[in-house]
Amino acid sequence: MKKIFILGVATQVCFICLVLSIFFVIVSNGEKYVFFVLISLLFCILYVIWYTIFCKTTRCYPKNELKDIINEKDLHNNLLIQVNEKHKGCFEIIVNNKSIVIDLDDYIFRYDYIVSYLIRQVRYVYINKQRPIKYLFSVNFRLPIKNLNVVLSITKFNGNFKNIYIVKKSKSKISFLQNIINKSKYYRYFYSNWSQSQYINKKICIINEKIYQNGDLKHYK
Repeated sequence: MKKIFILGVATQVCFICLVLSIFFVIVSNGEKYVFFVLISLLFCILYVIWYTIFCKTTRCYPKNELKDIINEKDLHNNLLIQVNEKHKGCFEIIVNNKSIVIDLDDYIFRYDYIVSYLIRQVRYVYINKQRPIKYLFSVNFRLPIKNLNVVLSITKFNGNFKNIYIVKKSKSKISFLQNIINKSKYYRYFYSNWSQSQYINKKICIINEKIYQNGDLKHYK
């Protein structure tokens, strides 16, 4: 992923430099409004290019098959999830007496991927067959259970560790980058307002990690 991502960014930077040089010529001729319109258009085009490259490369990860590791019983009380980096890019995730290995070797945003995966796992419990799938991609999602806290205890390969709340007082929050990672399997739907309205915002679906990894939308009703 690193080579593809860096190459994509480098190409965009070169393109920006070329276009900016043209824009400066336009400004020097007094066409300021044209400059601002073209800058806005350029930003939109570059974001779509970057978003597409990011999603396509993210879809190739992890390098092993994932499964569900969190169920409703795990969320009856506050939950501590252990994430141990066994070696660089390979992590063991432990939830109560269950464990799973996730191979993210060569992926740039490894910890954000893990957080996005575990946030998906928590939300599946309350979205599957109950709510439109848009709530899987919401920045904020309040769980229908009182005062639930879910904490990740991450131990890195170098021995450093930190704790992260992925659910605090029943509120699940996700960062911009983590949200894009979660959207990567369905990124084509977000290019179309009609598709997003019909399938993402309104349809109640059957959703779990296997369905998500395949990028499927299985309607429940």
